[in-house]
Amino acid sequence: MYVDYKIRRYIVAIGQNSHYTRYTDLTIMNEMVMHGASPRSYNHLLAMCRAVAFFRGRDYVLPSDVKYIATDVLHHRIVRTIRAEVENVASDQILAEVLRHTPIP
Repeated sequence: MYVDYKIRRYIVAIGQNSHYTRYTDLTIMNEMVMHGASPRSYNHLLAMCRAVAFFRGRDYVLPSDVKYIATDVLHHRIVRTIRAEVENVASDQILAEVLRHTPIP
């Protein structure tokens, strides 16, 4: 299964954008995320992207495969802050913002 370097970088960027950093443009990260996706989860996301591409009849991964499965793979890896829990901000909403703000290759 072929996965282009740009797709691999896209997966890493999604994972990195799920973390709180003082330099991020995503205010939801600063206020709602205590811990983001771990680097090991990037490998799991990559494996699931390969599976999605396979079931779609391709031998290569597209960015749409990553976007399709990323929330399902990563949502349980996001540790929300108390504020996020009180305001009922789900991990899926946080990941939707991450995907929206991560440039697609």
